[in-house]
Amino acid sequence: MSDLSPAYIEAREALLGTPRATSDPETAAAQPRAYGVIVDIGFNPLFTVAAFADGTTSAHDGNGYSVTGLGESMQTLVLGRGVLRGAEENLTSFAPVDSAPLPAYGRVRFTVLTDDGPMGVEADGAALLKGQHPLSRAFTAVMGIMEQARHMAAQLNDPQPDAAQPDDHKPN
Repeated sequence: MSDLSPAYIEAREALLGTPRATSDPETAAAQPRAYGVIVDIGFNPLFTVAAFADGTTSAHDGNGYSVTGLGESMQTLVLGRGVLRGAEENLTSFAPVDSAPLPAYGRVRFTVLTDDGPMGVEADGAALLKGQHPLSRAFTAVMGIMEQARHMAAQLNDPQPDAAQPDDHKPN
């Protein structure tokens, strides 16, 4: 994974350094401990999905391609909340981390952002996919976000022609 795009590295570092969206202590106290989850997926290509309590959701691949603004879709917003809920429910299995190294191939790293600092855990990708890990439900939501990102990227790269365009070849 040494061939990572500088744009990907920069985007991932920004995600990992994201502070809680609210500075109001009363609002922050009412929210879950996990205000953001960054999931690094060691498949080919390397993929990172981020979901935040404020609804911000994005997906990034190791080649530097990013899809942001995913949380504007209700379906993706619900998926992002599922990622956060899954991390929050399993927070006792996370350990405080000073850094969030990228996972090896076939592994998945969850990094949870909390007011007390980042916490992380790594899991086997196959176990997550088979539903054999406590974070499998959260990972299923991550996979849904990835699918939404692919769908959005495909629409941006291959827009459908406007059906309402006039036919210039009609006889007068």
